[in-house]
Amino acid sequence: MDIVIDANVIIADPWFRSQKMRVLLDFAEKRFSQVLLLEPVEMEVRAHFKREVTALAKSIEDAIKKAERIGIRDTPQFDATEVFNRTFTAWEENLEKLVRSRRLFRIPLEPSVLREAIQRATERIPPCTESGKELRDTIIWLLFIETCKKRRHGEQYVFISQNTKDFAASDKTSLRQELVGDLAQNGLTALYYPSPEAFNKEHAERFEHINLEWVQARLNLDEIENSVRECLKEVRNSYFHISDSDYRNYYEPMFVEHIRHLNVEITEPVLIWDFDEHSIEVSIGCGINVEASVECRRVNAPRSTNFYSDYYEDIDDDFPYTRVLNCDAELGADISATVSDDSLEFTNIEAIYPI
Repeated sequence: MDIVIDANVIIADPWFRSQKMRVLLDFAEKRFSQVLLLEPVEMEVRAHFKREVTALAKSIEDAIKKAERIGIRDTPQFDATEVFNRTFTAWEENLEKLVRSRRLFRIPLEPSVLREAIQRATERIPPCTESGKELRDTIIWLLFIETCKKRRHGEQYVFISQNTKDFAASDKTSLRQELVGDLAQNGLTALYYPSPEAFNKEHAERFEHINLEWVQARLNLDEIENSVRECLKEVRNSYFHISDSDYRNYYEPMFVEHIRHLNVEITEPVLIWDFDEHSIEVSIGCGINVEASVECRRVNAPRSTNFYSDYYEDIDDDFPYTRVLNCDAELGADISATVSDDSLEFTNIEAIYPI
């Protein structure tokens, strides 16, 4: 089985460090499969990583300069260009290490693919859209087909992409019919997965004794709650909702100041993976209920018939630009833990998301 991963999958985890990516690479190694890195995918990931690191480094540098201008002491030395160069070099070295260790296999771009991709764009053949866009997706798809044809013909192949809009059927879990037709014309079959998690769940080994009750009895919830508290400092503002309806239309959450109540509930073992005889990792789903004091920013103000200057003074008195308000959030989380004999040790939080 050969596995092709789209650029959006790698962009979400460019260092290949998350549990889901490590499981995917480990599966390929154990099953004598190969994870293929198509050249246009690598080009897109590389360009995106450059833009993202450049923007983040520049924003940090600008924030430090602003802090210095208003007199904040002991600010760190920070050179955005130097930080970018070191970060990008480290990322490239990590990618090359994965290639050298044969955990990733590079696939060069076929010139013939470009001509057909342009033809499909002009004729609006999926994954090109009616507007003629998505040329990159078309190049990736056609190179996927060419790669499958040149390798072990007749075997099954896997295509993983989070772009369900252009690649998936209405069920979001299978290829759209036009793409199935492309495969059939070339005597190929392929499985489509909208994420590495979906692939991993289907191919994970089963451990009958590791069930919800077993996990709940062994997992340290206090440790998880402490980690969740730290993660909530970085969570998106949109995850929180203002509790008081009097202010809900006029403010938006910004920063969590104080968590008043936090409840974490284990819902299910999502994935169990045996990396080797001494390392079994479990991905676990959690439900999180949060009540917090959150600094909010005014984004609107109530209408008034008073058009005099004191109207604005009244607004600032009753609706100041920032205000700490009670907020709540219903969240889900994926956490990873390691099994050792009959114990279970929490490792880290993989993701937090709104429910």
